[in-house]
Amino acid sequence: MTDENPTDRWKPWKWSSTTGWLLLLVFTMVLPFGVRAWFLSNVPDVGEPFKVRGFYPADLPPERNAFTHYKAAIRMFELVRNDEAKSSRAQSIKDPMFLHVFSKGLSSLTEVELEWLADQRGTLDEWRLGTELPQSQAFTLAEMSPITLLTVHQDARVLIAMARIEALRCEANGDTQTAWEWHRATSRFCRHLNSFGGIIQRQHGALAHLMSADGIAAWAGNPLVTIEQLRAALSHVRAEYALNAPLSDALKVDYLFFRQGLRSNSWTKSGQGFFENRPQWEERVAFLRRP
Repeated sequence: MTDENPTDRWKPWKWSSTTGWLLLLVFTMVLPFGVRAWFLSNVPDVGEPFKVRGFYPADLPPERNAFTHYKAAIRMFELVRNDEAKSSRAQSIKDPMFLHVFSKGLSSLTEVELEWLADQRGTLDEWRLGTELPQSQAFTLAEMSPITLLTVHQDARVLIAMARIEALRCEANGDTQTAWEWHRATSRFCRHLNSFGGIIQRQHGALAHLMSADGIAAWAGNPLVTIEQLRAALSHVRAEYALNAPLSDALKVDYLFFRQGLRSNSWTKSGQGFFENRPQWEERVAFLRRP
């Protein structure tokens, strides 16, 4: 028998040298993480990278928002396109942007394409109403989510193509002033696409701008255009460009976009489908706090 008490083995001075070295090794490995966590817990919050409430504009009322008309125009466009898809003549329209018209002229339009453009006349008129408004807002902050669809931006070049064809018709009749009004509408439309937009929206706006600028350049080369019209057009284009927000604003919008998405993780739940059950985002912008 031994006289050693069983509880004595838990006393540190009774431990073997191997046990002591192991505990010292574990303590040495854990200590840096504990010290780092303590220091990080005392680091103050850096705060917002910019003044969010000063940057985010007030939600535009529908009657003053150009996208009210743009979204309505896209709905009309989709209805006509869906009806055309059920008919055989839709197969003859392989290029909805009608690029061949801008290189070969109006005479290259087929009967099927002329009928398609006539059916889309209501779409173009609704789109034109939006271009006459000075302000636009594609989405409010509460509407932004990782599954927000850019319906207007995706079909922007098709709308510009139809407007450019109308301008070509006016030029063919010698009415260069009305033709310029169509080109001016496309220029304002491009600015509206960029208004309070992130990087992806700006990319769509840049592509639309290329198409609009080609139309303006072609109009300026028309010998019937007067010097006074050219000067007025240059003034209008410069005024529109001056209203474009700086590119740094796109990063700010994307920052708010991702923060809005992090405020709720309901969009990550698969449920019965990712796109079928879109989350119902709250319609107010009171949640501008950090997640």
